[in-house]
Amino acid sequence: MAQINLGKIRFTWKGEWSSSLSYELNDTVEYNGTSYVSIATSMAVGTLPTSTAHWEVMADKGDQGVQGVQGIQGIKGDQGIKGDKGDLGNTGATGIQGIQGIKGDTGSTGSTGPTGPQGDRGLTGATGAPGVNGTNGTDGGKGDTGSTGPASTVAGPAGPTGGAGCTFALSNGVLTITVT
Repeated sequence: MAQINLGKIRFTWKGEWSSSLSYELNDTVEYNGTSYVSIATSMAVGTLPTSTAHWEVMADKGDQGVQGVQGIQGIKGDQGIKGDKGDLGNTGATGIQGIQGIKGDTGSTGSTGPTGPQGDRGLTGATGAPGVNGTNGTDGGKGDTGSTGPASTVAGPAGPTGGAGCTFALSNGVLTITVT
């Protein structure tokens, strides 16, 4: 445990420690039955007295003493006056709607039902009567001879000129061809 040289100082008793107050050097407080003294020149509001960087134990909480004898019962006090009716509290906000549950799995396909019985065979229909043969048509007669067409008044084109002729002569077993 650290030692403190008190010298000539004065402590400022601040009572029970409060998280909303600011404390200075040598301020003293009570917290959970133990007294503490501030050893810091400045600290953040809400710094607990159990912070050894800012506070020192001044007087530790003692052990619980033995229970004393029960005292005599006091006289009954007068009944207090009836208190005023408290204000009606505000209605709380409606809670948010819960999320929708997940969709369930698709059920399995049912089994195929049994095949129904085969129906009875229907009756055979009656054979129809044969149709009647049609009549033959008559032969057509010979047609008339057509008339002769008119003669052309336009002459056809001239044919190509023939090539040169040739003559053959056989003399003493020699064939002679002459082209004219």
